[in-house]
Amino acid sequence: MLKKYFLYFHTCRHLKTRQILWRIYLKLHKIHWRKQAAPPSCIPLGHWVPPIAVGRILAGENEFTFLHETHRCQMPADWNHPERSKLYLYNLHYFDWLRQPDLPPATKNLWMERWTEGNPPIAGNGWEPYPISLRVVNWIKWGLQEPLSEKILDSLALQLRILEQQIEYHLLANHLLANAKALIFGGLFFASPEGGRWYELGIDIYRQELPEQILRDGGHIERSPMYHAIILEDILDIINLFYAMKGKSRQLPLDFDRIACRMLHWLQVMTMPDGDITFFNDAAFGIAPRLESLIAYANRLGLNYHCSELPAVCQLADSGYCRVACGPWLLWTDTAPLGPDYQPGHAHADLLSFELCYRNKRLLVNSGTSCYTGPDRQLERATSAHNTLTLAGQNSAEVWKDHRVARRGKIVDCSIASQILTATHDGFLRQFGCLHRRCWRWTPEAIFIEDRVSGAAQLPVELYFHWHPDWQVETHGNSAVVLRHVDGTRCQIQFEKPPRRLEVRKSFYRCGFGRRIPNVTIVAEQDKDSMELQIVTRILAL
Repeated sequence: MLKKYFLYFHTCRHLKTRQILWRIYLKLHKIHWRKQAAPPSCIPLGHWVPPIAVGRILAGENEFTFLHETHRCQMPADWNHPERSKLYLYNLHYFDWLRQPDLPPATKNLWMERWTEGNPPIAGNGWEPYPISLRVVNWIKWGLQEPLSEKILDSLALQLRILEQQIEYHLLANHLLANAKALIFGGLFFASPEGGRWYELGIDIYRQELPEQILRDGGHIERSPMYHAIILEDILDIINLFYAMKGKSRQLPLDFDRIACRMLHWLQVMTMPDGDITFFNDAAFGIAPRLESLIAYANRLGLNYHCSELPAVCQLADSGYCRVACGPWLLWTDTAPLGPDYQPGHAHADLLSFELCYRNKRLLVNSGTSCYTGPDRQLERATSAHNTLTLAGQNSAEVWKDHRVARRGKIVDCSIASQILTATHDGFLRQFGCLHRRCWRWTPEAIFIEDRVSGAAQLPVELYFHWHPDWQVETHGNSAVVLRHVDGTRCQIQFEKPPRRLEVRKSFYRCGFGRRIPNVTIVAEQDKDSMELQIVTRILAL
């Protein structure tokens, strides 16, 4: 009980006052609703640009595939099926699949009416504010291409009225922006004083949140490339809708176009040669649009963004990431905070982790994200799931439950100069009185990683290297490992001082929700028996 108390205390002490007050308000507040006709729809003055399409989700008659799971939705009860995961049901309620291009209009309209009939207000997953926010946007996107029935329009307006009463000020971060986007969409779509109120509320939320949530280097404050791409698409959608409803002659509010270009640059830096994102904090393939799709969408809207050649060292100082290109190597280093202190729900205990490409192939990868609940969620957020080290098997941050963090380590110094990046974190200071300092050095021939653990405690140290599934591992004693790619490319990892034990463990590359691919993790074990332990690792080109 005492441990649980401290977990809650160290989690809640970082919250903003309005998060706590709003949570209390939501507990006490009763949502009011009544059947009422929707306001009239606005007449567009401009052109609605086709948004980013999605892949095949409605896979067969009444069959939906989300998160690598396929289930049928036939009865009204299936919208909240007790045997389906919460995340699967959320995706069912999002209606992202309305952007599936091969579906006939009649099918899309039929399913919107089915949702209306099968989800009476205000019970079930579909009436939570985040699913409402995504569904409202997807319904309006479709409503700009095909006329919606009176029944659907009435439901759409009701959803907006209910969303307005339960905006997620208790969560903030990406959830609040999603709520605001839905209000902006509703406000621009419906022509009435009520619609004007929704629009002004949504714009006001963005006005308050963008300076804090979008950092000066263009990154989103939660430091997740996946959520960054989702929020970037949101901003492009708002630009699209504003021009469609108001016409191109009207000036965009809040410099959305310039913010979108900054965010595109950030995502370009954090994208690997294969076109997909790096894995820092919650990140998985197949959830957010890829960089190429976002650039194409931005340019259809007239933003004229083009990928410029990146410098050899590209430091995203505000976010805490750095991309280094040197010879055959592409290196991404993580010297970032876990996320905003008041909302680390998508944070991993990954301080001083990194990812590495060799000859444009993913080589070293953080383990990724395959779920949001259960024991696997704890494994995926743990320090040991990332390319960094643990002391006595402990995490550098107290990640607990599914989306909570209590005490957390911080980067206490970071510097970069002349092909060397050095940073220190204090995530083990409260537990063991130790600091972890990591130095990356790069040349065309090799990547050098020097880890120093300083402090009086004597304890075991485990250094983790997670290899992409395309690489086979051959150990040569305790001091060297040869990596062989499926196409024959080779490289080698060497330890300056042979570890006490070098273990090759079977593990998983969790590259998508519901998706785990077997891979290999090398764990180098050492004993810290003095004031400072130094481990030097070389990754060599062959």
